[in-house]
Amino acid sequence: MNKSRVLWIILILLLTATIPSLYDRSSIERAQDDYELVLPYKHIKEMAEPDASLPSVLRQLQAAGLTSVLVDMKEASLPEEAVSEITDANLDVITSVAADSPEDWKRQLKAAVHYYEDESDYVHISGDKAPGYPDAAAMDELAGILSEGAEGVYFTEFQRLEGFKEFTDDLNYNVIRMHDLDLLHGHQTVEEKVDRTLRAVKERNQRSILLSSMEADPLNHTVTYLEEITEAMPSAFELKEADGWKDFSPPLWAKIAAFLAGILFIYQALVSIFQYRLFGWLAAFASVGLMIAYLITDSLLFLQGFALGVGLVTPIYAVQATSRGSTRIKDITFSYMKALGISLAGIVIIIALLNGTVFLTGIALFRGVKLLYVVPLLFFGVYALWGLTFKEVKQSLKGWHVILIALAGAAAVYYVLRSGNSQAVSEVELWFRTKLEEWLYARPRSKEFLLGFPAYLLALAVIPRFKRIGKIMLVPGVIGFMSIVNTFSHLHIPLHISLLRTSYSIVFGYLIGLLAIGIYKLIFKK
Repeated sequence: MNKSRVLWIILILLLTATIPSLYDRSSIERAQDDYELVLPYKHIKEMAEPDASLPSVLRQLQAAGLTSVLVDMKEASLPEEAVSEITDANLDVITSVAADSPEDWKRQLKAAVHYYEDESDYVHISGDKAPGYPDAAAMDELAGILSEGAEGVYFTEFQRLEGFKEFTDDLNYNVIRMHDLDLLHGHQTVEEKVDRTLRAVKERNQRSILLSSMEADPLNHTVTYLEEITEAMPSAFELKEADGWKDFSPPLWAKIAAFLAGILFIYQALVSIFQYRLFGWLAAFASVGLMIAYLITDSLLFLQGFALGVGLVTPIYAVQATSRGSTRIKDITFSYMKALGISLAGIVIIIALLNGTVFLTGIALFRGVKLLYVVPLLFFGVYALWGLTFKEVKQSLKGWHVILIALAGAAAVYYVLRSGNSQAVSEVELWFRTKLEEWLYARPRSKEFLLGFPAYLLALAVIPRFKRIGKIMLVPGVIGFMSIVNTFSHLHIPLHISLLRTSYSIVFGYLIGLLAIGIYKLIFKK
């Protein structure tokens, strides 16, 4: 048995040791099955003016599906009339606090805690700084006041709240993920809001949906949205007051197992990619340094840096190690499965490392996503053109080569520009996405099953006859493997959702790839 196989056996055993902690994470995610729909009190008042009474509007909204009302604390107190009207309509009150000084924070948080004396709940933090920030002592004191009577706080996605991680550290990261439908998107149609809400609840573990924060929508628009979202929401979720995350931190031995597996994985990857053991040893020593630094300091920065290293080498290793090419479907299929196996190993290492409440809530993130988008593309761009001379280009380049290279380049550039940019989606693609969501529960990523995986499979079939062109096709081909690593690095997405959508991509991408290979063989019959 050669050395590489022995190292892979050890690596797999180490990954097996991390499975219990991943199962614990998945169980916690599945148990969180509630969601709430929230409107600011000030917007409900605007809806009621001038033709309807506030109590009747509240009752109409509650009947349509509204669960909670966000009320600003004014001068460290809640308006009694507002609280009475809200509770009379069988709606929950969410207190929202904001202040400019530690003294003001103290007054407001004490008032919020006093309101929650009989029933613990979560406090919404407004503004752009955590209570007491940047004074560490003040933050600790204020977190202590809040924890005396409240369960935790709301965390709004895309809201920049300086010092939030440090503040919630004292609360064991007990937060509710809130999705503000207005934030970054402005006014939307009912259909767009329903689509965003479904994805927020199903795919992003966001259990509180704030219908509007900028300006009030008309009453009929809001009622229609409430009725449609409660009808469209899968039965696995229950409309009720949202709850925060159960405190979860994997055991230290599970993280050490993931670290050791990562060190072996990076060593194997660098040796395979560059064919020099020295590179593997250097990368392994650097990885050991990051592991020791994390164990000594407990700083997430070292943990995130290690995970980024694994993320960067995973798609490159998966494609480069399986890119020999073949004319037989059996061999191409085996290479595809091998590439997916390498990718799975890297993914398990990443999610085992970045496991725990601080990552599941989105307070801490996988760092370096843009590098993950770009580095593998650059690597295979250089890999495809390495050693190419002007003479070779002049002698062998044909018109269809230029077209194929242009298409591969355009696909890669489009992918990079589109990543994370929902505004670039056409109406046709948006319709297609929505239908896939309806049919499959969690839609596969288009860049995986329509572009990346088919291009990779076709590249393997092309390489034996047109080696250079086949290598060029690996540039868009690596996108599929980059994308599945990226999917699992979004740690706030439930594991079962990422597994489901990736499984669809693997199967659909394989079938489309086989079709592309069939067409290629028809065109280039010997």
